[in-house]
Amino acid sequence: MTDTVVVIYSGGMDSFTLLHRARAQGLRVYALSFNYGQRHVRELDVAHSVCAALDIPHKVIDIRAMSEVMSGSALTSDSDIPEGHYEEENMKPRWCPTAI
Repeated sequence: MTDTVVVIYSGGMDSFTLLHRARAQGLRVYALSFNYGQRHVRELDVAHSVCAALDIPHKVIDIRAMSEVMSGSALTSDSDIPEGHYEEENMKPRWCPTAI
């Protein structure tokens, strides 16, 4: 019996590694991506291409309607993307805000 996992797959380096690790462990993988209005929509294109090449089922869920609660991120706006160590205060705009 093969275990099945859903990998939240942005198409970026971290989730690409996780996707391949799950496959290497013999898991049956389904990939799930979110279109949240990110500036680097290229990652979604990469996710689609990788999943197609590996014959992994892939679904993209459009959550752009939530843009109001995700405002203030350099990932979704035209603001400059800051440089530095991720723990520095100026790096907060690099992350997607969470609504709790």
